Amino acid sequence: WGLVWSGDKCYKPTDSIVSEDYSSNNNLWKRIYKLYKSEIAKRYLNLRMNILSLENVTAHFVNFENKIMELVRNLEQEKWVEVPSQDTNNIEQIIDFATKRFEYMDKLMMSYLK
Repeated sequence: WGLVWSGDKCYKPTDSIVSEDYSSNNNLWKRIYKLYKSEIAKRYLNLRMNILSLENVTAHFVNFENKIMELVRNLEQEKWVEVPSQDTNNIEQIIDFATKRFEYMDKLMMSYLK
């Protein structure tokens, strides 16, 4: 989590695509935000209690990492030598990013209910 699609940099956990500011560049989000802001927040907060809990997300990442054979992981790293995600996108980074991202999103979604 937090790694851009190209693998060459990471987003900050506080980068937002779901804020009112984002709607200035996205008409669809502007309409959704205006009409369904509290519903979005309620659904997000509901999901955070179980499916999107840090414990559940962490368990899924750890289980996935455990299923990937070391050989496959090594082959992947050999193929993508110049992509920094090899060094930066590990389970510790993912959990750290998720923790900070959830803190940010929780506050943002709570503000939608005011």
